[in-house]
Amino acid sequence: MTLLITQEDWPKYQGMYAQAGGFAANQIGWGKGPISYPCLVASFTEKGSALLSAKKVVSCYVYVSDAQKLVETAQAAEPRLGAVVPSQADFNKAVMAHLMTIIEGMVKIGMCTKDQYETWFATMLTKVDQMSMEDMETIVRTLREDEPDEPNEPKETDD
Repeated sequence: MTLLITQEDWPKYQGMYAQAGGFAANQIGWGKGPISYPCLVASFTEKGSALLSAKKVVSCYVYVSDAQKLVETAQAAEPRLGAVVPSQADFNKAVMAHLMTIIEGMVKIGMCTKDQYETWFATMLTKVDQMSMEDMETIVRTLREDEPDEPNEPKETDD
């Protein structure tokens, strides 16, 4: 992880990262960058497509408030391992952002039009309304069983 103290450190970090990876600056697609300083940053380069020469860099940031939570937890009398439980509003916001990203990607790559998506969505919403919770648990188990062992690798079948 790298410490970025001020906004001026972000372009310096990008240059050092590009140089260390052997990339030209115009070959890298970066996100928006940190939303506040100081912060810690760690990045990785996604595998590029053979059709694309540009690389996409994904970065993760640790902000002061995150670090404070970590320190407070470490100093607690009985530190416990466990999942971070976001508020329902934060969870809903994250789910919505993920869904909007997926939909935008589907439309941009031509997988479907917005009208097609809306039609499919209405159909699936009706199906979900008709399902019981037991049906949903069965679907989730089935989806997890079908997950490939390696990301982006198709699961072998007996076909």
